[in-house]
Amino acid sequence: MIRWLAISILCCSALPLPASAESASDIAATCGTKKNTESSGEGNDYPGMQNTVWRCMKGSVYVCEMGASGRGCMKAGRRTAPTRGVLTWCRENPNSDSVPGAYLSGAATSWRCRGTRPVVVKTEAVDERGYIKQFWRKVGQ
Repeated sequence: MIRWLAISILCCSALPLPASAESASDIAATCGTKKNTESSGEGNDYPGMQNTVWRCMKGSVYVCEMGASGRGCMKAGRRTAPTRGVLTWCRENPNSDSVPGAYLSGAATSWRCRGTRPVVVKTEAVDERGYIKQFWRKVGQ
């Protein structure tokens, strides 16, 4: 029994450890020099916060909580014309109260269907980098 325990400890200690995530101060330093970056992407949580992404804007760090779909953290389109997905949804689901996020193609506009015709419900404010403002918050505020 002790031999197996010793073997498992030796085997496990020989395996490479996953690269450690950047620290909050490393990220702040990056944003201080790069000023603006795109979202850090899925699987790159801000330190101490699970299910988040971060990015730099105007030299500051901004964080977004991914939520169920992560849609709010993605760069949003500024189009207010219905996409092919929205048109398809309304054609197949007349008088629907809302169009699911999967059909929105990252747009900042939400839709409903009047008959088979898409109608804008709301267009979210987008920051100068193209992300929906309400989902991103500046670190330290």
